[in-house]
Amino acid sequence: MPASRTNSSLTDALPALLAEAELSLRGLASRIGVNTSYLSRALSKQNSIPISGRRAGEIAVALGLPRDYFPEYREMLALDAVRHNPRLRDDIYDQVQKKA
Repeated sequence: MPASRTNSSLTDALPALLAEAELSLRGLASRIGVNTSYLSRALSKQNSIPISGRRAGEIAVALGLPRDYFPEYREMLALDAVRHNPRLRDDIYDQVQKKA
């Protein structure tokens, strides 16, 4: 059973998760309502099509994992929060500046 979250990218973590779930890429594509070739291109190491945070959340749920399992989903939410909360943006900026 996987942890409740991973810090591995979706493209790195997915092969093992698919094997564990005994699910093909075609089966996953069907579960999330996308074309298999789209998903294959998006998950390739060349990654010509980036996986969105929303799509990462859909993939997690389709695999029976928490929506926020992949870092791409958490990053999407964090960036959205930063964009809509100037104070949060500045707090994070100040913390990063202290380390620079």
